[in-house]
Amino acid sequence: MSNYPTRGTSKKKRDGKRGQTTASFLSPDDQYAGTEDFQAFIELTTKRDELEKKIEARYSQWVSATGGKSAPPGVLFVSLQKQWYDLNDEAERIQNTAEARVRALKPPRLFLWDAESY
Repeated sequence: MSNYPTRGTSKKKRDGKRGQTTASFLSPDDQYAGTEDFQAFIELTTKRDELEKKIEARYSQWVSATGGKSAPPGVLFVSLQKQWYDLNDEAERIQNTAEARVRALKPPRLFLWDAESY
């Protein structure tokens, strides 16, 4: 059997088992999961931005309270920093998964995370 598509079918990759193929395109289920992942990514980045604002507010309060004469103690930000890193790790996982999905698509596509910078 050849790996070329026949008329009226989409191109599929052979997985080595007779009669079984794996599609190299997104199914509607994949698109739905991708949309859910994108919404989760947006939510994570929003939470991460809120945490950054909290950290900046705490720092400003400390500077204001000490008149800028003393550096804030590290323990002041440890819990917020850990939350930020957890959110960032999850956002990176979602982004890496999405980029891997896009790289596997045929025909190739370009994935822009920040369209303004393109």
